[in-house]
Amino acid sequence: MGITIAPTFRLTANQDDITAAIRERFVSLRIVDRAGQDSDELSLVLADHDPTAPIALPAAGAELECWLGYDDAAESLGTYVVDSVELTWPPNQVRIVAKAAPLAKSESGQGSNRLMLQTKKTRSWNAGTLLGDMTRTIAQEHSLEAVVQQAMASIALPHVDQINESDMNLLTRLAQQYDGIAKPAAGRLVLARRGASRAASPDEPQLPTVPITPDMVSTGRMQLAKRRAAGSVTAQWRDTEEGETVDVTVGQDEPINRLGTVFPDAESAMAAAQAEWRRSQRGEQRLDISLPGDPRLMAEGRLKLQGFREGADGEWLITQVEHRLDADGYSCRVQAELPGS
Repeated sequence: MGITIAPTFRLTANQDDITAAIRERFVSLRIVDRAGQDSDELSLVLADHDPTAPIALPAAGAELECWLGYDDAAESLGTYVVDSVELTWPPNQVRIVAKAAPLAKSESGQGSNRLMLQTKKTRSWNAGTLLGDMTRTIAQEHSLEAVVQQAMASIALPHVDQINESDMNLLTRLAQQYDGIAKPAAGRLVLARRGASRAASPDEPQLPTVPITPDMVSTGRMQLAKRRAAGSVTAQWRDTEEGETVDVTVGQDEPINRLGTVFPDAESAMAAAQAEWRRSQRGEQRLDISLPGDPRLMAEGRLKLQGFREGADGEWLITQVEHRLDADGYSCRVQAELPGS
């Protein structure tokens, strides 16, 4: 007789374990883990069929932490804050949606009392401000821990106007300009090069590269649509001592892509040109696969496809993972793209 492993979950609400209390009412659990600024999301559906014992509705701001895995080996998939509660019938069910947004703690430490980073502001940042310093300033303003990868920290910015724009939107658009990611999670504000945000903190190990073979895949699809890559990218910086604007170029040959911003120094101009050149080389290769659940699969982690075919085999950068647990078992849907050069 073969060994059977069973999927399992664990859930806490404001650090109290509620797994046993909801197990008989459990219908489904879905976690979407996204790369970039988009907030990760947890969705829990419970049966609410007994009018004599209705499900207790959680308050907005309650903190849920979830573990998924098999048998007794479950791994944490993060902490989420209740955003909305939905009642449906028939069948009578409660759907709880929670998001991994950064929040300020209440004095009791139970739950959270206000969303951060979304308030629109108007202010200016002087030319020469380092992207890392901007991130640390914003993190401090919102009582978050800044986790900044060195490759992004040293980028000197041109003059930046933040006009009726939230801090999160500001950091996101600047990070994208330099081929990076800005993302709030678990009380931290992470700024890192694309594909490295999960390992930007020195106390967090690099995510594993998960090998994938054809026998592991339930369904899969790969799109290969190569866009026209830039032969070279040119950025400009202002040499104040010489009173002239200087070009820096990454790559060679045609077509030439010229960036419109004038940067304060050669290093930041080169960083912007390199980021744009990397983006242009990636093309539009996309991977979408479904497979049995694996808690190791996370956005910004990597897959290594083996045994498929030329053009598919190799490393892929995960952009989104959907973990789902229901009556059919534990499964994952993974979206990925080729990592940058």
